[in-house]
Amino acid sequence: MRYSRIKGVLTMKVFIVNMSKQDKLYRIVVAKKNKETKKVEYGVAELTEAMLKDKMMRGLRVENAGLKNGVIVGTTGSLDRFLESNRFKPVVIMVELIDSRDKTLGYRISDSQGRVKNVRAEVLIDNARAAKQRGLIAIQNGAFVSQQGVKEHIRSFSSTGYPKEIIAYRNKKPINNGIKYGENKKNIQKIKEIFNKEQIQQLLIGKERGVNIKVYANPKYSAKQMEQIRLGLQQKVNVRLFLDPEFSALQMKRLRAEIAHGFDVSSYANPKYSIAQMAQIRLGVLAGVDISLYANPDTKANEMEEIRIRLENGIWCDCESSKLDPNKIY
Repeated sequence: MRYSRIKGVLTMKVFIVNMSKQDKLYRIVVAKKNKETKKVEYGVAELTEAMLKDKMMRGLRVENAGLKNGVIVGTTGSLDRFLESNRFKPVVIMVELIDSRDKTLGYRISDSQGRVKNVRAEVLIDNARAAKQRGLIAIQNGAFVSQQGVKEHIRSFSSTGYPKEIIAYRNKKPINNGIKYGENKKNIQKIKEIFNKEQIQQLLIGKERGVNIKVYANPKYSAKQMEQIRLGLQQKVNVRLFLDPEFSALQMKRLRAEIAHGFDVSSYANPKYSIAQMAQIRLGVLAGVDISLYANPDTKANEMEEIRIRLENGIWCDCESSKLDPNKIY
């Protein structure tokens, strides 16, 4: 996360999250990094227009506003968005939460009361869509993009996008299948001696389909396992992730399907995991939690689920905000 350095001592970010032109009041949220704990703490305060303007003139940087000819104006979306409805106020996006592959998982937002929370991307998109249907705007410093041929998403008004924070999980390396393809070639020469009828059928189908049957020409594979590897080769997926003969055919089928859909299965491509355990690890990866806290073959799938849900609740939750003295800001 990026922070502005204030007086060379504290690092913080300031956002306007609501305003009242009638009372000339601005509500701000301050995100400040605690030097001892290294954690970000949040505070909320109300400032008069004159007070906020004075602080900005003296160097306070506001992430979604600036001064133009002595007037406070929005720099990443109009501040007038706060005034469009008395009953509905847009939220302000503070941080984009991503995984280690730069995929957007969600956002840290503040509502008009200064309540900071982490929300999933799909939740914010659902809210933005519902607001648009009512003729309202859900986000002050972003646009809800919904058009034919384009996946619905949130676009930042800033050319650099939102500050990003990684919610990382630890990948587990796929285990080595231990198969040497040179041995397979020798095996093919003795095909009728070492393979049963069903296995030979899969080799013949693979040859007809133009795949490299050496990859699965191993008597350690059952015919059903061979079928899954063959189908993977036909789909041109990375079958090396599930070549271990210890995988059941059903495990291979699941991994093959998920790889074909573009999902990174390396964190659970391990024959020691049951299909139910694989599902819980996959859900954890999608949610951005630290799967290393429960990705263990000895942990039952229902226990994994309980841990995953607790971890998710720790990410997608409200953040604590304290009241700030406006006179002590900057």
